Amino acid sequence: MPSDESIEKSEPHYDLCAVKAAFANGEYRFTGRVDQHLRLKGWTDADVIDVIFGLACGDFHKSQAHRQRPNAWLDIYRPRRSSGRLYVKFTEGHEGTGFVVMSFCRDGDAH
Repeated sequence: MPSDESIEKSEPHYDLCAVKAAFANGEYRFTGRVDQHLRLKGWTDADVIDVIFGLACGDFHKSQAHRQRPNAWLDIYRPRRSSGRLYVKFTEGHEGTGFVVMSFCRDGDAH
């Protein structure tokens, strides 16, 4: 049996409408690393929300098991924007409290 670190799914774990609703209600946060990266790039919360609202099913890349939280999943999207492709990864917060953005960058950028 594979370890949780290698478990992936080809369908989103989280309902995209529920994700968008949570972001619309301010029920989201960024990891410290993501927050620092956003500020260095000059991106705002509004930029992130705009990308989340613009996500479509075709932007979905994969879902993978969270390494540190059993039964938690990370949904990964790679939406195209006029500035290029982005890499967006999020998971549900502890006890179902909104979503946590784990990655938000240009696809291929280190952050």
